[in-house]
Amino acid sequence: MHVDRENMSAKFWLDPVVSLAENHGYSRKELRDIEKTATENLEILRNEWMLSAMVTFTLPRIVKVAVTDDTLSVDLEDGRTVLVPIGWYPRLSHGTPAERTNVQIAGAGFGLHWPDLDEDIGVEGLLLGKRSSESPESFERWLQKRK
Repeated sequence: MHVDRENMSAKFWLDPVVSLAENHGYSRKELRDIEKTATENLEILRNEWMLSAMVTFTLPRIVKVAVTDDTLSVDLEDGRTVLVPIGWYPRLSHGTPAERTNVQIAGAGFGLHWPDLDEDIGVEGLLLGKRSSESPESFERWLQKRK
């Protein structure tokens, strides 16, 4: 944490406890007061630091998709290719080759939609390694409707 005032500056570490790292111009009394205030508000300061340190990023769009008998391959606009087993998505693994081929890049390029399988997968989930979250009961109902 940095504390700046006029031509003075001090730096404090907040972890594991509040401790002075650098001082440029503050008196010992002022430093004790700053340390006391920081210690009393340590949790708030840590939370604010964590929020300010969060990285924001823009998801890449999907430019190409291919599905084989065992793999979903997604090419992204930033040059990466994400490969995941179709077993992560039971509807894909139970679909016919024709149904798996009938895929649409949707959501302005941030998602995939299989109309024949009623399956949707987002680029964010792919990048995070998320599998289908469909419940076994819902999947079983879907399978029964296909018969």
